[in-house]
Amino acid sequence: MKTRTILLTAITMFFVVATKAQNSPWLLRGNTNINPSKDFLGTKDNSPLIFRTRNVFRMTITNGGQIGIGTVNPVQKLDIAGNINIEADSAFYIGNIKTLHTSGGAENFFVGPGTGNFIQTGGASNTSVGYQAMYFNSTGDRNTAIGDHSLWLLDPGNDNVAVGYNSLVNLEAGGENTAIGSNALGGLIIGGENIAIGYNAMSNTDGGLGIGQNIAIGTNTLAIHKFGDNTIAIGPSSLSSIFAGENNTAVGNATNVNDSFNISNSTALGNEALLTAANQIRIGNGSIESIGGYKNWTKISDARVKKNIKDNVPGLAFINKLKPVTYTVDLDAADKITQKPVIKTSDGKVASPSKEALAARKAEEKILQTGFVAQDVERAAKSLNYDFSGVDAAKNDKDLYGLRYAEFVVPLVKAVQELSSQNDALKKENDALEARLDKIEQALNISDAQKTNLLLSNAHLDQNIPNPANNSTTINYYLPQNTSAASLNISDANGKLLKTFSLLNNNGQVILQTNELRSGTYQYFLIVNGNIVDSKKMVISK
Repeated sequence: MKTRTILLTAITMFFVVATKAQNSPWLLRGNTNINPSKDFLGTKDNSPLIFRTRNVFRMTITNGGQIGIGTVNPVQKLDIAGNINIEADSAFYIGNIKTLHTSGGAENFFVGPGTGNFIQTGGASNTSVGYQAMYFNSTGDRNTAIGDHSLWLLDPGNDNVAVGYNSLVNLEAGGENTAIGSNALGGLIIGGENIAIGYNAMSNTDGGLGIGQNIAIGTNTLAIHKFGDNTIAIGPSSLSSIFAGENNTAVGNATNVNDSFNISNSTALGNEALLTAANQIRIGNGSIESIGGYKNWTKISDARVKKNIKDNVPGLAFINKLKPVTYTVDLDAADKITQKPVIKTSDGKVASPSKEALAARKAEEKILQTGFVAQDVERAAKSLNYDFSGVDAAKNDKDLYGLRYAEFVVPLVKAVQELSSQNDALKKENDALEARLDKIEQALNISDAQKTNLLLSNAHLDQNIPNPANNSTTINYYLPQNTSAASLNISDANGKLLKTFSLLNNNGQVILQTNELRSGTYQYFLIVNGNIVDSKKMVISK
């Protein structure tokens, strides 16, 4: 009986303990033998799970699974009302990939997989946003990279800014560079103080070594520039063909060079302006019709900076050798000589000129221009051993000859001075002859009527040339000094006056157009001071 009582008591206690264990709360010091499929902390109905401290709400898990920290109505899987802190040298991962971290020195901030991956304590104040942006930088300071692989290789380098896919992607060492746009400064390896803004601006597909202080603004500007400093290119495809060169400036769409290696210290301004030699300035393309302003061009001409001054400029001898001509310009021939680079679009296709550009080009080729041929002027100067600065000779086989027309003023002034000197000498000689004639007249006691006859006897006509005449004929004449009035009269065979020409010069000519006269014989008279002093016959044959 006693044994049965003990057994019943033990069985009863087992069920009581088991029932209490099943219904008791989780232990605060930990639990063992947990069955995750059955044992959990939470609710079984639609009620949210609430967490409090000091009986103040802190966090909730809704019946839909949203977690709210500091908010009772979370909308996303995780809603936080308040600040979030990530400890130094810690990171925020997405998809198990380090995405946000503040590694390295002070004030670094990296957003994106692989950004700032090798940063060390020596690198500070860097900002990187984008896949593997600033990937290898370990010690550089104050760099900013925004975009996939921007500033990817940099180490070391300070104060660089790269915005855009592959911008400054190959820069290994250098500072103060700014690149904005996909592939901007993408090929630069070593260099500083460069600025590139635009797709492929200064992309240096072959790599740039040690270049600095260049500025490229516009799609494909300075696209292959590899060697040379202090070059500025502004405008789509500006200086896109230059490989090596320094101190160049180009402003305008497709301003370019026709020699990728040997042009420096040159300037191109305006749409498609083309540089063909070093130390050159070009404004506009072949379609430009006017270049000007309200003031003339000023050339420095200070006695304090001029040496080896010589009075040896030829005047009449040079001017008389010049050949003024009219002409039109063949722009296709100019392009063939200069080998103008092909303009390409951002996708690599050859760009076609607009209808307006083609029309302007054709219009320019039709304009009848007046001037000289540069090679003719050069030959004229060389024949006199005159080193004439007005000829801008071609610097190479892809350059064009030019003329500086302002320089022609100097030999023209010299020619006028020579003519003036000759005129003064002739006037002096004439005055002396008149004085001698007066003495002779006084000695011979010649009357005024005799003087008039003597004066008129010196006036004469030459036979017209050609004679017979077809389209036109020329009549030369001579008038003595002090002639008060003179004329040339044309009459037909019957004596009818047909034309009259007033004569002004002592030695001159009349060019008679014969298209208004019929075929036949005519007579022309020289009338001086109201007297007929000479006459000739001419024949017109059509």
